[in-house]
Amino acid sequence: MTPKIYTFASWKGGTGKTSLECCAIETLAKQGVNILIIDLDSNLSMSSIYNAIGAKYTSIDLLNGGTNIDPVLCLSDCKTFIIPSDLRIARLNNISDRVLKVNLSKCDLTSYDYIFIDPPGTMNALTRNAMVAADRIIIPAMISDIDYQATGLIMEELEMIGVDADVKIVLNRFDTKRTPEGIEAKFRTDEKLKPFLWPGKIPSMKSICRLTAEVLKGYELQGAAKTIIDNFVNEVIK
Repeated sequence: MTPKIYTFASWKGGTGKTSLECCAIETLAKQGVNILIIDLDSNLSMSSIYNAIGAKYTSIDLLNGGTNIDPVLCLSDCKTFIIPSDLRIARLNNISDRVLKVNLSKCDLTSYDYIFIDPPGTMNALTRNAMVAADRIIIPAMISDIDYQATGLIMEELEMIGVDADVKIVLNRFDTKRTPEGIEAKFRTDEKLKPFLWPGKIPSMKSICRLTAEVLKGYELQGAAKTIIDNFVNEVIK
């Protein structure tokens, strides 16, 4: 069976994109499923989280047509693998938007249940490749006026490049003390956004950030954070 491909994408940085994606991956990993992560970010965030920097085979090789993929096993006691990124991937910013989708179609991916793509936190050719290749696109957005504008722009971008994928917008890193009054309502009532908006939201929680820093040490979400991420995974990913 061909696995579904998920891309977490944002127009700008600071949305908690990689942290939310990592939480989703780890939640699924605890269920014993087979996961492949593809890191396209020149910041190497996912590659750093899973200690895979310096691997022989990287996402550059995949984009350049190396379809005999050779991912790194993230943890010895799980079934999560990663194709790490490389600093030089930023040089591929002029590639066609459909290179990744074409190359993935030539790979044997039948051993994976889920594929997660982590693109850069900006809109460029690598991000567009990740969105074009996806079956579902998750757009994390902080509840701010800048993120509201950025979410509208990424939705316009999806339409411009003809992406045919399910889209979910997720309000992320919600902080009652720092969220300007009325901004959430702008998201919820915008006719172009609300059909894609997940009704829940992810609060800013130290335990979620801690997961990305200590996943290799075996740290697991607990309490309220676990319940929130479980709901997110069940309602947005599955």
